[in-house]
Amino acid sequence: MTRFSDLTEEEFRAQLLSPMPGHTLRPPAQSPSKPAPPSCDWRKAGAVTPAKNQGLCGSCWAFAAVANIESLWFIRHQELYNLSVQQVLDCSRLQVACGGAFPWDAFTVAWMYGLTQEEQYPYMGCQNLCESRHQAVACIETFQFLSSDEKKLAAHIAARGPVTVCINADLLQFYVEGIITKNMACHCNPEETNHAVLLVGYGLEKKTPYWIVKNSWGPEWGEEGFFRIYRGGNACGIASLPVTAMVPEGLTPEEQYPYMACQNMCQESHRAVAHVQTFQILSSDEKKLAAHIAVQGPVTVGINAKLLQFYEEGIITKNMACSCNPDEMNHAVLLVGYGLEKKTPYWIVKNSWGPEWGEEGSFRIYRGGNACGIASLPVTATVAEDDSGDILVSCPP
Repeated sequence: MTRFSDLTEEEFRAQLLSPMPGHTLRPPAQSPSKPAPPSCDWRKAGAVTPAKNQGLCGSCWAFAAVANIESLWFIRHQELYNLSVQQVLDCSRLQVACGGAFPWDAFTVAWMYGLTQEEQYPYMGCQNLCESRHQAVACIETFQFLSSDEKKLAAHIAARGPVTVCINADLLQFYVEGIITKNMACHCNPEETNHAVLLVGYGLEKKTPYWIVKNSWGPEWGEEGFFRIYRGGNACGIASLPVTAMVPEGLTPEEQYPYMACQNMCQESHRAVAHVQTFQILSSDEKKLAAHIAVQGPVTVGINAKLLQFYEEGIITKNMACSCNPDEMNHAVLLVGYGLEKKTPYWIVKNSWGPEWGEEGSFRIYRGGNACGIASLPVTATVAEDDSGDILVSCPP
């Protein structure tokens, strides 16, 4: 007996599940490059948070997506955060977030706002107004749909981390422990997925291949909040629609990945030492821009670089700047500061033409009149306050 055994099939579906689309809606899949090892369990690497409880809110889509981000963030940056599902519900812009949705609805929230910690924004089991005052500790760049080929899916999980999937959860109402076998899975229609969960690994027991799956019905349910199900035949639709977030990889030191002045194939073997959470466009008001730089740090800007061709030193004055159109920006530079010389306000700007150019690689230009378009499009990254870098973690067998 389970705590759902007294529910009718209709009550079980209405209170716990969320209808999902069929596999025909899936965009083109991504393929992994290496075959899957015999087994993998990301729980053993400390990459999976304990199972949470969605209660009577149909929020499995949010729990499965947030769990995916939690694990991927740990794998990339070795920080296992307990991220807020409530933030996803509140900020999803869905009219009835507890009525079911798709995992990518949650990924959209994570992309737009980043995710804060559960302790800062605790789960309430109902939808409320979005609170934007909380600091994000994790974010994503995008999400991608994966192949429904279970060998390729296992290879992806082993190499990259847990994956969110949809499933027909009818058999889970009475699940206690063990593997939901191939024969058992014949009783659930793989075309009628109604629940979102997280694949955290896979294995083999007595010649039966299985998936290890994290649910969102609490740690008292199943095998400490997890269950196992036959792997290889799209049991209960588990491989119909796999999807995963893409978290920021970060940047590696120049000495490890030197500049070549041409585009080559992306190399993923280097360890990242810094990453950003998001970026923001700033005000073109130069007084506000100066205040931001003084408090927050340098800012990237666009500029019409016409006058820089013959620049050697000194300030590019207001009169000089009249000969360059501020609407025709063609170069990106970095504002690193500002000052005043003989009543002339100026920006201090870092260029990318080498230290021999200009004033040791930098130049100064009039500040206050959007000279050469320098204040037209200021933009800056938002870096993580506690950056652990991109430390690669392998999935334990």
